[in-house]
Parts: sequence; structure tokens; C-alpha cells
Amino acid sequence: TSSYHPIEVKRAPIQVTTPQLSESKYWKSFSPIITHQKSGAITSIYVSPIAPHDFILTSGLKVELFNGESKRIKTEFTSFKDTAFGACVRDDGKLVCVGGKENLIQLLDVETRSVLRKYRRHQGPVRMTRFVPNSSSILSVSDDCTMRHFDIATQTQLNIFEGHKDHVRYGGVVQDNLWMSGSYDHTIKLWDVRSSQNTLTLDHGGPVDALISFPGTSMLASAGGPVIKVWDLLSGGRLVASFSQHHKNITSMCLDSKNKRLFSGGLDQHVKVYSLKNFEVVGQIESSAPILSIGINEESKALMMGMSDGSFVICAEQKIADQLKNEQTSEPKLPPKSQSRPFPGTYRHFMRSDVGVISKFDVVVKERRVRNASEIDAHLLKFEYASALDVALEGENPSIVISLFEELFQRDALEYAIAGRDHKGLEPLAYFISENIRRPLFHSVLTNVANVVIDIYGDQTSNVTIRELIKQLSQKIKDEILLETELLQACGLIEMTISNPQLQNLAYNSTLTKFPLLGDGPDKFGYGELPIQGPFIPKAKKNRNNRNKRKDSVVNSNSNNS
Repeated sequence: TSSYHPIEVKRAPIQVTTPQLSESKYWKSFSPIITHQKSGAITSIYVSPIAPHDFILTSGLKVELFNGESKRIKTEFTSFKDTAFGACVRDDGKLVCVGGKENLIQLLDVETRSVLRKYRRHQGPVRMTRFVPNSSSILSVSDDCTMRHFDIATQTQLNIFEGHKDHVRYGGVVQDNLWMSGSYDHTIKLWDVRSSQNTLTLDHGGPVDALISFPGTSMLASAGGPVIKVWDLLSGGRLVASFSQHHKNITSMCLDSKNKRLFSGGLDQHVKVYSLKNFEVVGQIESSAPILSIGINEESKALMMGMSDGSFVICAEQKIADQLKNEQTSEPKLPPKSQSRPFPGTYRHFMRSDVGVISKFDVVVKERRVRNASEIDAHLLKFEYASALDVALEGENPSIVISLFEELFQRDALEYAIAGRDHKGLEPLAYFISENIRRPLFHSVLTNVANVVIDIYGDQTSNVTIRELIKQLSQKIKDEILLETELLQACGLIEMTISNPQLQNLAYNSTLTKFPLLGDGPDKFGYGELPIQGPFIPKAKKNRNNRNKRKDSVVNSNSNNS
């Protein structure tokens, strides 16, 4: 009985339930964190699906590309003569395509902001442009009732999709060979890219302003007027759902990153959030003006809204809003005016500029650690110059040795540090001078050091080792002086050639000579002979040869006369 242990009753862990915030309250908690006022109405917002999810907007004569993380302007394009529409940034973030009232598409470089291509086939304002996924081409829709397909490199028109009877306001890719377009003629058309033929036509019942396809499914949503309709393409365009939660026209739609929520913005100053399970409203966000375009970033952490009065607003959850405000909009905390100015030389005076706030987007340059030279400083404090030089020569950093030589120059103690050495103490010094005297940064200092070494140990001929070291050091200095002399002569010849106008004209007017390419013959690579401009030296040699021939003829004539 003593070894008996009673049975332990296992108790289930107590489940602690935390109150969860409903989805409607989550979307209501969104508040503006960044607000920009533009000169014109913001007609389009495009968010890149690739990290860092940069987004681009068009407003009047300006197109602005924002960084997806910092929400700051990355690049600004202003080379437009009329209103720009439907800008789009490529997934790699290097190219931007823009439409507009100029009836053309412009391809822009993000780094240089220059115009790379112009596509001029449209006969009306280009309302929207998109880069075709997995292809080097662009699609565009226009008020000329067409949707067109262009190759980026050759600027050729690959396809033209005709069939609408009114302005086309939206176009996009459903699958690789299936595209869609929506028009003010109340229809949505599906196109086969391979044949440029219309495969299916759907009647929305009103002017279509926006289209969106659900990835991984055969579903398509169209927005026209205050109504959103969902269609099943595999069932021949069957109407799945039709719902209206806006009081005025819907102008823009987008999906979240998980394809579970549908967002719609309208002229009634509201953004509605729908669940794709039952197409019911699960949240809404209000704005201060009619909404023309919307965009949602990765994981639905920020919502961008472009309005008719030129306001561009980025909304986020209150917690994220407070964090971004602290990182982006906070100003450095300056000391109060009543505080006295720090006295020079004090710690407060040294730290007087340490009031900035470092953001996670700032580039922080790390402090470069220098080799600790405390042992050298200890010898210098005791005026042990020779010992300090020995410690410096034992290290692997030549900059410390050069710094010590400069310090010894200022103290007029270089001779004391070098004198009194035997061949073992002189060998590392001579080796260091020989190895580093040709380096441009150390040349001037080591030249003076070498002169001091030669002056001190040049007369000591009794020690064979020291005599060889001095001989090698002297030879290094002579080689360096010879090299500098040759370089100075070359510089003089170049300056004389550049400053002499006769030599310049002689070189400029020299004839073209032909040199065959390397190989078995001139036609080995199919290029024949290449004309290369010959230098002026052969021509001068030719004139010299002529003068020699004249001298020989004069000498021969004189000998004959004699």
C-alpha cells in the first residue's frame, strides 16, 4: 500500500474566450492616415500584385507612383499635354503605361521618367491600359469603341477587338486566351485573342463602368449604375447574383489578396465590402467626396480612395494608423524654447542634434570600427617612440603606421624612432617602406621616411645585412623616381600634342586606311574590310622618308658634279 499512488484526475484546460471584433466594426475602425490634395480628379488607382505592392494613380496632367510600404511618392510623371487616364505599373516596377485624351498610349521608364514608346492607333481618348500577364504586350480600351492589343518592343498592333457600339470603359484578362471588355452600350463581351472574335455577349442592363474576374473560378462581376451583377461563364453566361447597395453609380471595384472580399466605390461617397460567399455587405467606409477609384493593398491593411475633388486618401485600421503616423508624420521633438542653449564643450552641446526620429525606411550607415591603438598611445604618452613604431609595424593595418609617421613628424621625433636599430629592428621598417612606397596615398610620407633611413644608416658599411637593406631601399627609390620621370615626359608629350593645332589638323585630316579582319580571309565573317581612320604617325614617317630620298638624290648629284 505504501507504493500505491492515487490516480490523478486530469482536468481539461480552461478555454479563455476573448471577445473578437466583428467585421463591420473592423471596417468602421478604418480612418484616414494620409491625405493628398491633387490638382484634378483621380480617375484611376492601380495596385501591383507583387511585393512591395507599389500603386500608381492618375490625376489631371500628372501620374504618381507610390511606394507600397512607406506610402510615399516614388516617381512623378508630368510629361503630358492633356489629361492622363488608366495608368498601370508592370510587376517588376520598371515600366509604366498611361493612356489619356491625346489618343495614344505612352510607355514610361520609372528610373529616368522618359517616354520609351508611343502607340497611336486609337481614334479617341484611351481610358485604361494594362500590361498583359506573362507577355510583353499591352491592352487598352478607348472611346473609339475598340479594345486593342500592342506589342511593347515593335509597337505593332497585334489585335483589334471591334463590336461595341459605345465607349469602352474597361478591359482585362480572364484567362490566357480569353479577354473581357465592358462598354457604355450596356454589354460585356468576351473575346478569343487567337482569332479576335467575340465568343460571348452579356447584357448588364446599364452602362458598364467596371469589370472584375475572380481568379481560379469562372465567375465575372460587372458594375453599371448602382447595380453589381455576377456571371458564371462556364454556364454560358448565367446570371448568378444581382445586388444593389449603392444609391448612385458604382465607379470602381477591386478584390482583396485572398479573393474573399469584394470592394466597390461609388458616387454616393461610400465604399462597400461584400462577402463572396453570399454577396452580403459586411462593412462600409465613408468618404468626404464622390469616389472615382479605389484600391486595396496586400492583406487588406490599407484602402486607397481617389475622389472627384482631387482628394487622395489612404485609410487603415486605427492601430496601424497610429503606427504609421508615428513613423511618417511625426516631427522631431525639439527642446523647449525656455531651455537655455547648451554651453560649447558640454555633453548637451555634443548631443544637441540628437532629436531626430529614425524611420524603418531610412538607411542607417553603420559605424566603421577602427583598430584599437591603445598600446601605441601608451608608448607615445611615455615618449617611447621606437617601441610605438615596433608595435605599429607588427600590425596588419598600414594606415596606422602612416598615421604614426605623421604624428612623429609633428613631434619632430622621427629620427629618434628610427635611429639605434640593428638589422633585426631595421628589416621590418625597410620591408614596409619597400612594399608601400608606390601606393599613391602613402607615397609622400614614406618618401620622407626613406630619406631619413638612408641618412642614418647609409654610412654603416660594416654590417652586411643593413648594407643590403639600404641598397634594396635605394634601388626602390631610384625605380620610383625613374617611373615618375617617364610619366612626366609622357604627360608633356600629350599636352604638346593637344595644344599644337598643326598636329591636330594632321590627325583629323588623315586618310582612311583599310585593315582586313582576322581569319582565313576578309569574307570569313561576312563583313569584308572595315575602314579605320589611320593615325598621323605613318604619314609623318612617309614625309620623313621623302626627305631622306631628297637628301640622297642631292648627295648623288653633288658627287656626280664633283
